[in-house]
Amino acid sequence: MKNFKLCYVELPWCYFTTQELSEQWGDDWNDRPYEHNAGEPYEPSRKDLPDRAKKFPEDWNEDGTPRWEIKKVAIDNVCLEEPSEGHYNSPYSVEDINKGEVPWLCSPKYLKDNIKIMAGCKLDEFTKIIQDNGGNVYGL
Repeated sequence: MKNFKLCYVELPWCYFTTQELSEQWGDDWNDRPYEHNAGEPYEPSRKDLPDRAKKFPEDWNEDGTPRWEIKKVAIDNVCLEEPSEGHYNSPYSVEDINKGEVPWLCSPKYLKDNIKIMAGCKLDEFTKIIQDNGGNVYGL
């Protein structure tokens, strides 16, 4: 499995990138509250659209393969909260979360579990955490 790292969550969807977190971006990722502003992570421009491929050559290797990828998975059957939980408007941007200010997912305070899934969590580690806690991961 490629080196996919957690970069964005909008339950049940979780997004992973092969880029460094500091390089990965999406619409309004620097705006607060993230839950009312941010969009899914940007993927490499479409190579089949010549104007876009010329406009964004940094997305592509010379052999025509993308320099980075996004993987989208879904989870269910696990009790985890996003950083926006308990806030009308959370004080976080995606940029803040990806810098490690708070976990992307954590167990609710009323549970004895202490699950914290931070930005940058590798996909295989993420899958193990979810499955070890009775959840399912789809789209692997």
